[in-house]
Amino acid sequence: MNKHIVQLIRERFYPLVRFCGPQSAGEVEIEEVRGTVYLGELSIWLWPAKNSHNGVLSDEQLGDVVSPHLLVRNLLLSAQTSMQCLLCHLDKIEAADGDTVSLLRYYLEDSAATVVDGMALGRILGPRAGETAQ
Repeated sequence: MNKHIVQLIRERFYPLVRFCGPQSAGEVEIEEVRGTVYLGELSIWLWPAKNSHNGVLSDEQLGDVVSPHLLVRNLLLSAQTSMQCLLCHLDKIEAADGDTVSLLRYYLEDSAATVVDGMALGRILGPRAGETAQ
């Protein structure tokens, strides 16, 4: 049952990932290895922890170790951070001299801009304090 729910969660959050980049789903522990799980743009669960899973988890593997409620909560918190990041970037664009429409278009077209902002907030490189998915 969790596999199906995790698949639905992944599918529901996928459009946000396409717009905002990888989203943190919290921290999980599998085979005594702990690491943060991200929903990536390839519609897969990314788990960069060093282990035998090659950095990817299936819906079933994630569903076996995580509460669906906590998974959704962590993704919503990550989405909230992404939206705050976009608002901060929009503030910078509006305060800039020059063609703000071109700057906004560049930001929306270049996914690297959202990744750089995510890294600056620490959202992509590591878990936020208190985030766990167990």
